[in-house]
Amino acid sequence: MSNTDPNDVSSSPLPGVPQERRQFPRTHVKWRATILSPQPVTNVMVIEISDVGFGFVGDVAYKIGTQLSFQLSVPDPLVGHLWHTVLGQIEVMSSILTRDGFRAGVLIKSINAAHQDLLKAWVKLRLHE
Repeated sequence: MSNTDPNDVSSSPLPGVPQERRQFPRTHVKWRATILSPQPVTNVMVIEISDVGFGFVGDVAYKIGTQLSFQLSVPDPLVGHLWHTVLGQIEVMSSILTRDGFRAGVLIKSINAAHQDLLKAWVKLRLHE
């Protein structure tokens, strides 16, 4: 019987390199966002996105499991000077302190279907560059 624990380095294709546990591909970005709730409103920098969530860095530590409302500015993947405002609900899945600030990974819980397609288009575009 083989060991299939993704955290066990012996199951990695390269010795000593842990396997990626994320199910969805992600890409690096640098977009501004605002956490609207809970109060006070907080500005953050989105640093990576996937089809189902994103990671951001800011000055506030959010507890895992916290539900937040957000507003995100996303450039159009075809017309770079055109920006879209994306609104939705997220849940904090991870939170750590880094030298740049508090880094959080969030899962999108509620978002407009067109905005979901916009994020998917960015992930697809960046992965095929």
